[in-house]
Amino acid sequence: MDEMSKKSEEQIQATLDERVTREQTLDNKLKIAAEKVKEYTTGNSALLITEEADLLEDEDHSIIKEEAPIPEKTTISILDKLANLPKPKNDYEIEIEERAPKAPAPQSKNVILEDEGERQRLEQVARKQQEQAALLRRSYAVQKGLPIPDLDSSFKFREESNIDKQMITLIRSDYTRFKKPQGAKVIPDLNEHLREEIIKEMKNLIDSDELKQFQDQFVVQHTKSFQPNVDPSSLIDELNSMVEECAAREEQINQDTNNYIEQHNTLWEQNMELLQELQDVDRAEAAFEMLRQGELISLEARRSG
Repeated sequence: MDEMSKKSEEQIQATLDERVTREQTLDNKLKIAAEKVKEYTTGNSALLITEEADLLEDEDHSIIKEEAPIPEKTTISILDKLANLPKPKNDYEIEIEERAPKAPAPQSKNVILEDEGERQRLEQVARKQQEQAALLRRSYAVQKGLPIPDLDSSFKFREESNIDKQMITLIRSDYTRFKKPQGAKVIPDLNEHLREEIIKEMKNLIDSDELKQFQDQFVVQHTKSFQPNVDPSSLIDELNSMVEECAAREEQINQDTNNYIEQHNTLWEQNMELLQELQDVDRAEAAFEMLRQGELISLEARRSG
């Protein structure tokens, strides 16, 4: 009996040790879980810590109850019941729902539309620049929108002139390209490199030595002082005689002008006198007409009376 009770005590002690170990493991897991929950949310961490305290309090009460003295018969019955219990499972874990990642805020449609509109605007500007560059590589007739004549095969300029030949070829090429698809051979547009070379060559021709000489001579002729080939004394005498003649003519003109003014004033006075006489005659005529009308009325009254 002593051996049996001793064995029972050992089993109870082993069971208690196992229980304590399990409680410590559970305690550690709860602490780790509480720390993880605290990192995610403060509100849930407070709730879990409260639950952890309740669990620990329940476990402490159960441990205190189990540490109380147990009767022998009760111990044997407990051992039998414990022997029938399934093996403990140490898979106590607290599952924490992971937060769903925040969806990126949808971009405003207005921004997308503005970006799309800006892209289209830039494409349109680039297209216009390309068209303008292509237009500059064409003939001046096409650039200025001038009419392009139809030069048949019989039309000729001076065949010995290379400029005339190039002009005819260019006109026929423009007519074929823009007016009649089937016709003469089309001259391809100049690329930027050839265009720059032509402009450079034209500039060299313009800045040739002959043009430079003409410009220098033009400047000399228009900047040098004028030296008349005349004797200064005779020139002064001629100028003085011209001044005297001008003064005499001016005096004659002034005299004629004064005579004209006097004659004009005389005629003006005469006209005013005639106008006054005419007004007097008009007034007298009006008075006589009134008298005549009065006499006629009196005569008509006497006849009727």
